[in-house]
Amino acid sequence: MALKRRNLQQLLLVVLGILLSLSATKATSQITKPGCLESCGSISIPYPFGISNGCYHDESFLVICNSSFNPPKLFFPQSDVPIISNISLDDGELRVASPISRECYNKLGNLTTTPDESTTIMGTNSRFPLSTRNKLTAVGCDTLGLIMGLSGRNYTTACATMCNQIEDVTNGTCEGVGCCQMSIPDGVIDYVSVAGAIDNHTDVHTFSPCSFTFVAEDYNFSSLDLLSLRNRDTVPVVLDWSVGNETCEISERDMSSYACISANSECLNSSNSGGYRCRCSQGYHGNPYLLDGCQDLDECESNPNPCAHEATCKNSIGSFNCLCPKGYEGDGKRNGTGTGCTKIGRKDQTSLRLGIALELEGLTKEMHPWRQHDLLRSEEAEYLLKPFDVSEDEHGASCSTTTAGFDSMKNHIIMPYDDGR
Repeated sequence: MALKRRNLQQLLLVVLGILLSLSATKATSQITKPGCLESCGSISIPYPFGISNGCYHDESFLVICNSSFNPPKLFFPQSDVPIISNISLDDGELRVASPISRECYNKLGNLTTTPDESTTIMGTNSRFPLSTRNKLTAVGCDTLGLIMGLSGRNYTTACATMCNQIEDVTNGTCEGVGCCQMSIPDGVIDYVSVAGAIDNHTDVHTFSPCSFTFVAEDYNFSSLDLLSLRNRDTVPVVLDWSVGNETCEISERDMSSYACISANSECLNSSNSGGYRCRCSQGYHGNPYLLDGCQDLDECESNPNPCAHEATCKNSIGSFNCLCPKGYEGDGKRNGTGTGCTKIGRKDQTSLRLGIALELEGLTKEMHPWRQHDLLRSEEAEYLLKPFDVSEDEHGASCSTTTAGFDSMKNHIIMPYDDGR
């Protein structure tokens, strides 16, 4: 009977462990409030964003999942232009599809595109501004590109690009020959972009029949784009999102609306048009906008883990340690993040023994202040610090043995201490 009870207890412990493991996994993977849609097609919708009541932080974070597309697509409300392609919690960014303005001509210099194609509006119907990582970009060999801010910061900028032959164009550069770029300041929200020509592309029509203007991040120009951009309607652009309009210090005073509610989270002031965003503290990951959203990050499970190959990685709550094996010293971290593990050599062992000898000398003088002569005479110190016999065991760990050190310490510490009692 006792055996059956013990077996039942062991079974219950196993079941409990499995349930706790599943619970931890669920907490770690949670990105939305319970019962809320986690994705639209292949696009994740992390809280504070959401598509239904109770699933978003405030109206700024309401998005629409349009299932009439296959697969479904994510939009801002009342805006069918910028399709949302990514929402990042860690960076406080989201990516949307920005329209390309184009103005094209035939070989006679006659316009072949409509005014709606050469002048396009980027209207998100949101309060989230363009990231300053975006740039106004104009492409073509007879091109003038311009953008004007419609909401947020009042802003206008333009650039022109010229070239006479395709051989003048250099791939990977946007410095005015086939391509030009201009920086965008913070605070620009919606805008209009215009593509225009200086001489109707009459002299460059064979290799550059169109002018293109758009706003994008990380655009890498290619001479092929002079023609191929005719086949593209949009490019990715980055928006910076934040919560509210106040700083962290002010927002923290009203906990009823404060967004950084997870333990082990912290608040960061936005550098683009005010507000703040949240992130998990170092050593944690997850969603800082949810209760218990920031979970311990097991750095030892990362590939590669942060420890040198000789070291053993030990995870701890919010941190980790790298333990060097016996016979090695250092912090155990990989090159670039720490000193790694270095094998202790003869020179290091001699320095260590010298340090021990000096510590013992100081300790003895402290115990026997009436002693005026030095604890270790130079010839005895030399004898004490003779190189040890070093050998390695079958596991590669080094060890050393001597009796000189013990005899000298006995003569100079133990015996004088006995004499002084």
